Amino acid sequence: LLSSIEIKNPSVSIKEYLARIIYKTNLEISSLIIANMYIDKICEKFSIKLNTGLLFGFLIGCIYISMKFNEDCNLNSEFISKVFGIDAKRIHQIEHAVISLLNFRIIIKEEEFLEYIEVAF
Repeated sequence: LLSSIEIKNPSVSIKEYLARIIYKTNLEISSLIIANMYIDKICEKFSIKLNTGLLFGFLIGCIYISMKFNEDCNLNSEFISKVFGIDAKRIHQIEHAVISLLNFRIIIKEEEFLEYIEVAF
């Protein structure tokens, strides 16, 4: 599954990429935190050491999932493809791989969210 998530040779920095996503989607901070929680859960569960390509892929998948779940967004595939800079089919492949790695457990309980914030910040 990891090979289906990794983005080869990203052309921008992670900071620039996140800034673009936040600017173009009005991403809520809570969705960004949830996306980070997903990444942490996957990395801990499978002892994954992130490289740049994997981090970009996980950001795409986890942000996309958290926006759909947390913000209840109906995201247009063409729009999201432009924002993420990859085609919609690839986004959906990454989304499916990430959800599978999460064992389809995308609900974050309020207590878990608050505890994560307390530890992370």
